[in-house]
Amino acid sequence: MFDKKFYVSVFSVVSLLLTTIIWSQSSKDNKVDAALFSDQSEKLSNGMVVLELFTSQGCSSCPPADALLETIKNTYPDNVFVLSYHVDYWNYIGWEDPFSDKNYTVKQSRYNTKFKYRGNYTPELVVNGTEHMVGSNKTNVIEAIDKYSTIESQNMLGISSVSRSKEKVSFEYKVDGDVLNKEINQGCSVT
Repeated sequence: MFDKKFYVSVFSVVSLLLTTIIWSQSSKDNKVDAALFSDQSEKLSNGMVVLELFTSQGCSSCPPADALLETIKNTYPDNVFVLSYHVDYWNYIGWEDPFSDKNYTVKQSRYNTKFKYRGNYTPELVVNGTEHMVGSNKTNVIEAIDKYSTIESQNMLGISSVSRSKEKVSFEYKVDGDVLNKEINQGCSVT
């Protein structure tokens, strides 16, 4: 049976880890101990693109962005990781989005503070935690995927010991490579 909370929790936690590592061109002398990482983790180190769409069922402009995100997920299954966050600020109009969560609105606000953007909007798409754009603008989204898919990370992310206890997902991770002046969120809690 599909357990929405479990999958939302796993995707949210993994997305926080992936998007908080600054993606940049790897240097030739950046040696990685590949034995520490699974084959899947190794794939994440080269040209991975994380797309985070802030959307809502109450937003009339969001269905094209939702459809584009689905198309991208199917078109780029190996190097594009898509996430959809339903914000709660559209709930005031009378239709409450059953997938909305205040935590997603807070996450979006933090991004917009980082981007020095004056407020939240939907459909907003954040690419690799470094830039944002209108999520339904196919040309801009494809250009961003092309741009970020050619950039190799200086870091490799290894995830192991994944376990689930009721609504809590726990795992261990190791980031290999220089993490000086990079932010990695720890102690994430998603309910």
